[in-house]
Amino acid sequence: MREATALFGGAEEPSLIISRSLKLYWTLAKDRTLGKSPDLIRRWKNPRKKAIQNLVQVIGDKSIDQITGDDMPDFRNWWIECLEVKDLTPNSFNAV
Repeated sequence: MREATALFGGAEEPSLIISRSLKLYWTLAKDRTLGKSPDLIRRWKNPRKKAIQNLVQVIGDKSIDQITGDDMPDFRNWWIECLEVKDLTPNSFNAV
Protein backbone atom coordinates (compact mmCIF):
# COMPACT_ATOMS: atom_id res chain seq x y z
CA MET A 1 0.00 0.00 0.00
CA ARG A 2 2.85 2.39 0.87
CA GLU A 3 4.50 1.78 -2.51
CA ALA A 4 1.22 2.47 -4.32
CA THR A 5 0.79 5.74 -2.45
CA ALA A 6 4.31 6.80 -3.36
CA LEU A 7 3.87 5.73 -6.97
CA PHE A 8 0.71 7.77 -7.43
CA GLY A 9 2.04 10.86 -5.70
CA GLY A 10 0.20 10.54 -2.43
CA ALA A 11 3.29 10.16 -0.26
CA GLU A 12 4.71 13.26 1.34
CA GLU A 13 8.25 14.15 0.40
CA PRO A 14 10.50 14.16 3.48
CA SER A 15 11.45 17.61 4.73
CA LEU A 16 14.94 18.90 4.14
CA ILE A 17 16.60 19.60 7.47
CA ILE A 18 19.36 22.15 7.87
CA SER A 19 22.14 19.63 8.51
CA ARG A 20 21.33 17.79 5.28
CA SER A 21 20.98 20.92 3.16
CA LEU A 22 24.67 21.00 2.30
CA LYS A 23 24.38 17.72 0.41
CA LEU A 24 21.91 19.41 -1.92
CA TYR A 25 23.96 22.60 -2.03
CA TRP A 26 27.10 20.75 -3.15
CA THR A 27 25.24 19.51 -6.22
CA LEU A 28 23.73 22.93 -6.96
CA ALA A 29 27.10 24.68 -6.63
CA LYS A 30 29.13 22.09 -8.54
CA ASP A 31 30.18 24.77 -11.06
CA ARG A 32 32.04 26.60 -8.28
CA THR A 33 34.42 23.71 -7.71
CA LEU A 34 35.12 22.63 -11.28
CA GLY A 35 38.83 22.50 -11.98
CA LYS A 36 39.78 22.92 -8.32
CA SER A 37 42.17 20.60 -6.57
CA PRO A 38 40.83 18.45 -3.73
CA ASP A 39 42.53 20.79 -1.24
CA LEU A 40 40.91 23.89 -2.75
CA ILE A 41 37.52 22.16 -2.72
CA ARG A 42 38.04 21.25 0.94
CA ARG A 43 38.92 24.87 1.76
CA TRP A 44 35.90 26.11 -0.21
CA LYS A 45 33.56 23.71 1.62
CA ASN A 46 34.85 24.23 5.16
CA PRO A 47 33.37 27.70 5.83
CA ARG A 48 30.02 26.54 4.52
CA LYS A 49 30.11 23.46 6.75
CA LYS A 50 31.00 25.62 9.75
CA ALA A 51 28.21 28.09 8.98
CA ILE A 52 25.65 25.29 8.92
CA GLN A 53 27.04 23.83 12.16
CA ASN A 54 26.76 27.25 13.82
CA LEU A 55 23.20 27.76 12.56
CA VAL A 56 22.14 24.33 13.85
CA GLN A 57 23.80 25.08 17.19
CA VAL A 58 21.77 28.27 17.58
CA ILE A 59 18.34 27.45 16.12
CA GLY A 60 18.36 23.65 16.09
CA ASP A 61 18.41 21.14 13.26
CA LYS A 62 14.96 21.93 12.01
CA SER A 63 13.31 21.49 8.68
CA ILE A 64 14.08 24.29 6.22
CA ASP A 65 10.38 25.12 5.97
CA GLN A 66 10.20 25.53 9.76
CA ILE A 67 12.82 28.30 9.92
CA THR A 68 11.02 31.40 11.13
CA GLY A 69 11.67 35.10 11.06
CA ASP A 70 12.55 34.87 14.74
CA ASP A 71 15.39 32.43 14.05
CA MET A 72 17.46 34.88 12.03
CA PRO A 73 17.70 37.60 14.70
CA ASP A 74 18.62 34.87 17.19
CA PHE A 75 21.42 33.75 14.92
CA ARG A 76 22.56 37.31 14.24
CA ASN A 77 22.58 38.14 17.97
CA TRP A 78 24.59 35.00 18.67
CA TRP A 79 27.12 36.02 16.02
CA ILE A 80 27.43 39.58 17.37
CA GLU A 81 27.95 38.20 20.85
CA CYS A 82 30.70 35.91 19.52
CA LEU A 83 32.38 38.88 17.87
CA GLU A 84 32.35 40.85 21.11
CA VAL A 85 33.29 38.08 23.53
CA LYS A 86 36.00 36.46 21.44
CA ASP A 87 37.33 39.73 19.97
CA LEU A 88 36.83 38.53 16.40
CA THR A 89 36.26 40.34 13.13
CA PRO A 90 33.19 39.72 10.94
CA ASN A 91 35.43 37.67 8.60
CA SER A 92 36.25 35.25 11.43
CA PHE A 93 33.14 33.11 11.06
CA ASN A 94 35.18 29.90 10.82
CA ALA A 95 36.85 30.57 14.14
CA VAL A 96 33.64 30.22 16.11
